[in-house]
Amino acid sequence: MHIESDEQYKAQLNQVWKMINQRQFIQAQPHCHTLSQRFPRQVQSWFVSSFLAMHQGRFISALEAIDKALLIEPNEPRWRMHKVRCLILAGNKQLASKVLSSIELPVDAGYAKHSELAMLANQLGHYVLAKSQYLRALNSQDAEQHRSGLYFNLASVERYLGELKEAEKHLDEAIFLNPKDTEAHLLRSSLNKQTAKHNHIDEMLKILKEASLSPLASTQLSYALAKEYEDLKDYSRSAHFLKQGADTRRAHMRYDVAADVATLEQLRQVYTPEFLASSSPSCDSDTPIFILGLPRTGSTLVERILTQHPDIASAGELNHFAKVMTQLIRTTSPKVKHSKSELVALSAKLNFRELGEGYLSCLRDENPSSRFVIDKLPLNSLYTGLIHKALPNAKIIYIQRHPMASCYAIYKQLFTQGYPFSYHLEELAQYYIAHHNMMVQFQQALGSSMLTVQYEDLVDDFEGSVAELANYCNIEVSANMLAFEANQAASTTASASQVRQGLYSTSRDQWRNYELLLSPLKQQLTKAGIACD
Repeated sequence: MHIESDEQYKAQLNQVWKMINQRQFIQAQPHCHTLSQRFPRQVQSWFVSSFLAMHQGRFISALEAIDKALLIEPNEPRWRMHKVRCLILAGNKQLASKVLSSIELPVDAGYAKHSELAMLANQLGHYVLAKSQYLRALNSQDAEQHRSGLYFNLASVERYLGELKEAEKHLDEAIFLNPKDTEAHLLRSSLNKQTAKHNHIDEMLKILKEASLSPLASTQLSYALAKEYEDLKDYSRSAHFLKQGADTRRAHMRYDVAADVATLEQLRQVYTPEFLASSSPSCDSDTPIFILGLPRTGSTLVERILTQHPDIASAGELNHFAKVMTQLIRTTSPKVKHSKSELVALSAKLNFRELGEGYLSCLRDENPSSRFVIDKLPLNSLYTGLIHKALPNAKIIYIQRHPMASCYAIYKQLFTQGYPFSYHLEELAQYYIAHHNMMVQFQQALGSSMLTVQYEDLVDDFEGSVAELANYCNIEVSANMLAFEANQAASTTASASQVRQGLYSTSRDQWRNYELLLSPLKQQLTKAGIACD
């Protein structure tokens, strides 16, 4: 009987996994339930149940099931890593980090397990652990076919940690193993300023000319070439490849800038000065510090200055505010999907106190102990009015930059996701104008409740700008804040390489080397009344 039960168990388990692999989740659910009830002492019964629940978004059930597996095999790393994954998806990063710290893999655990632990550590911001696990994965006997990807992942983590020489060395290894890894070429080009004696232009031109590349791969090489030609001050070739990369990227995107412009205009109409000044229940916490604005304007620089103060920590770029807002809208106005216009209108009717408290709870999950916590998602600027209504004591720091410098910095950045307006100069100008007009209204309405920091002022009067930041945040200026380049915290933004270099002004007028390329954009901004000289 025992042999028959064991065979029956294996057959049922295989059937469930087959359904899951075919994404027949609903059909698999009763089979999972039967399996765990009939064979509760089989650890795989609980793992497969947890795996299915996780993919269905039933995170409480997923955690309950994997905890049953851990009762049977409490020290098994696979179950602990799965629990970490469930906790991350459930939004409980604090507990996920605690479980992560309890996982111990033997040195010879193999490529797959070390890579999985590295990936989870990376997701939770434990970059030193991620690095050590990628190194172990590379040293595994079964890693041979995966070495190129492992070198890339290792280099990415080293870039976050500011270990740029090591990152470049490992990207060289990745590219040697896979010369067509265009993402590695792009990352390598960003690490340092290239020189006439040390660059990768010929290597990339050869690949671009000879290889059969996907649109994304071609785009990545074009942006990498634009960056390296800029470093060499060959601005004509840089502009050529920049436009080529942006055009290719835009040609393979579905995007309507008019819809975004309409949303920005609607935000102005809904969040009027009168509405923002009106009294309503709110959350009185002063813990959050929002650093917002358009991308590539200097938000990372301001973040690293402020986090040199002992009372301030950064939670990075969070989408928690938008997420809590959307969840509350769904509870008050149930609907499968709301349009952007509906979301804006409904957001102004929310219980602002509930919104602020919900966001604060998420923020505390990210960093439970710091007096002040920074959220530096640039496009939280879309929620400036709503942030003020929900959290009137929160600090809102709006980063501005010269219009042309800002637009050029955005245009030359190949974003991993988001900012679809950035790949066509006319669309970029339309978005910039609408965003500028919205922020001008918020500046006027919020007055001293919001601090505007001009990037150029940071460069020209660094100590004075830091003093202004400290005064606004109700903290004392420290020597560490004035030596922000010594900040050892990891940085995962597009500026991760630049912020290690200290304060420099060379990027201020870089856009002037591309005036011919940018002239249509400049004309649009000027026509809209935005000074560009």
